[in-house]
Amino acid sequence: MVKLLANTNRLVTTLDPEIVRAWAKNAAPAFLALYLMSNILVRSFTDIWLFVGWTALCAGVICGGWSTKRHTVFWGLIVLLLFHALAIPGSLIWGIGNWEFTAGVLLWMAPAMLLYLASDAHRVFVWLIPAFLLHASIVIVEGMTDWYLIGEIMIRRGNNTGLTNNPNLAAGLLAIGIVYLMASKRPVFQALSLPLVVALLFTGSRWGILVPVAVIGVMALTGTVHWKVLAGGILALFVTVIGVGLVGGGYQIAGYGSITAALNPIVTDVGVRLAIPHLPTFLPHGVAEHPGLHNVPLRIAVENGIIAAGIWVVITGWALISKNDKQPLYRWLLITLVLLSVLDYYTWMGHLGGFWWLLIGLLAKPYRQEKSH
Repeated sequence: MVKLLANTNRLVTTLDPEIVRAWAKNAAPAFLALYLMSNILVRSFTDIWLFVGWTALCAGVICGGWSTKRHTVFWGLIVLLLFHALAIPGSLIWGIGNWEFTAGVLLWMAPAMLLYLASDAHRVFVWLIPAFLLHASIVIVEGMTDWYLIGEIMIRRGNNTGLTNNPNLAAGLLAIGIVYLMASKRPVFQALSLPLVVALLFTGSRWGILVPVAVIGVMALTGTVHWKVLAGGILALFVTVIGVGLVGGGYQIAGYGSITAALNPIVTDVGVRLAIPHLPTFLPHGVAEHPGLHNVPLRIAVENGIIAAGIWVVITGWALISKNDKQPLYRWLLITLVLLSVLDYYTWMGHLGGFWWLLIGLLAKPYRQEKSH
C-alpha cells in the first residue's frame, strides 16, 4: 500500500503544467476536426450536433491557442461577418422579412471564425481521415444495396449521401479527402484515397466528380501527385465501373450511369443553379430562400451585398497567390473548395463552410505560430 501511494504521488507530481499544456496542444486538432464533422451531421438549427460542434471548437482553440495574425485578413473576415449581421435587420427593411432564418444561418456560420484564429491547425486533416473513410464506406454500401428490382428495372431507393444529407455535399466531402490523401507524401495515406475515389462515383454528383478529377489531373501535371498514385486512382475507377456493371447483371448501378452523368454537359442546369431572385446591390437583404444562387460569391452578393462578396473574393484570391510554399497542399485544397463553390454553396453556408475558414488561416498565417495566446 505504501508503495502504491508512493507511485501515485510520483504520477501526480509528474503532471506539471508543461505536460498538461503539451497534452492539450496535441488534443486541439482532434477537437477542431470534431467541430468540422459535427457541421456535416447537422440537420437543423435545433440539432444536438450544433452544441457538440461548438463545444469541440471552443475546446480546440482553448487547448491549442489562437492568434489574430495576419491582422489585415483577420479584420477582413470580421467585416465579412459584420455584413452578414447587418443582413438581419436588412431582411426586414429590404428583404423578405426572414430575419430569424438569417440570424440562424449567422449563428451557424460565425463560430467558424475560430478556425482561422486556431494556432497549429495543420494537423486537423490527419484527424479527419477516419471520418473520410467512414463516409466513403457508407456511400459505397448505400450504392451497392439501396436498390430494388421491379420486373427487369433496377430502381434506386434514394440518394447515396453517407454522413451527409445531400449527394452533392457527400461528393464535396469526398473531394476534399481525395485531394488531401493523394497529395500526401505518405504511401499509406495515398492508398487510403482509393475507397474515397470509388465512393465518389456512387454519389452521382456531376460537379462533385469533375472537380477532384480536374484538380488531381493538374496536380499530376505539376508533379505534386506522382503518376503511380494517379494510375491507382484511374484503375480504381475502371474496376468500379466494370465490376459493378458485371455484378449488377448489366444494370447501371454506379459505374456506367455515374460516368455518363459526369460527362454530360453541366451547362444544362447551370442556368437554374445560378438563377437569382434580384440583382445584387450594396444592401444586405438577408438569406435568399431561392432554388438558384448555387455560386458562393453570387449568393453572398445577393444576401449580404456586393462589398461582402468582394471581400470573400479578395481574401480567397490573396490566400491562393500568397507565398506560403511550406504547405502547398493547403493551396490545392482551397482550389478544390473554390471550384466546388462555382456551382454550389455548401462550401460557404454551414456544412463545409468551416473548411474555408480553416484553409484561409493555414495559408494566411505562418506554418508555425511563434506565439499564441
